[in-house]
Amino acid sequence: MKLIALCAILFLAAVCNTAFGQPTPGFVVTQQGDTLRGNITYSKNQFFVATPAGNIDSFHAKNLAFVSYKKHKGRLYYGAVYQYDNDISPVREKADDKRIDTSLVLKTLYSDSKMTLLEGVDHYKRIYFFVEKKGDALPTQMMVSYRLLTVTNASVANMNANVKHIQIKSYISQLKNMMADCKRLNNYDWDSMDYRSYSFKAVLKWYAKCM
Repeated sequence: MKLIALCAILFLAAVCNTAFGQPTPGFVVTQQGDTLRGNITYSKNQFFVATPAGNIDSFHAKNLAFVSYKKHKGRLYYGAVYQYDNDISPVREKADDKRIDTSLVLKTLYSDSKMTLLEGVDHYKRIYFFVEKKGDALPTQMMVSYRLLTVTNASVANMNANVKHIQIKSYISQLKNMMADCKRLNNYDWDSMDYRSYSFKAVLKWYAKCM
């Protein structure tokens, strides 16, 4: 038993060299509904659970439904995620947006009889919002991107002062499509929307009352 426990510790230590953070007490729930508790480590879409018995079980993110460890507690989403880049400047004016297969722990921010708002944060501290309509198989990622808009008549000396950081609000079109059954859809102040939780909550609450 001591040898098994020692091997488990050494293996988990090796995993930690490539993982995000140290092993943390918590639990995972599989897609079949089984719960496993222990010290959890995450690395590259793989969850490692070191049990009190000295065993280490490995789960790919796609095989888990729920995780709870550290500050991460919520539904586990695995699939294609559009990674937006808002770190742009006149020197680096093209955003490095890309789509990758990854996992996110989604926390429920708001839910009603029609829709649910979920939030996930990756290890770069980017925030992602997902909206799930009742009956959907998977939540839909709300799409956003950032670009620089340069005023054409700006002087070279004052170029930086005339560069605007703008947000491409693709999520508005997504929400309009998801809420197409609302007869008062055009009455909402869509221009006021921003890529923030309170803004998504406001439109979902409005839609919940829309007949």
